[in-house]
Amino acid sequence: MANKNVRKWILYIMIALMLVSGLGMGLSMM
Repeated sequence: MANKNVRKWILYIMIALMLVSGLGMGLSMM
């Protein structure tokens, strides 16, 4: 149970990091 929760949070953090890095790249391109 706890293992699944940890994996879910890691997935959320990875998605958030990808979104932030994508926004940074878009801003630097502009």
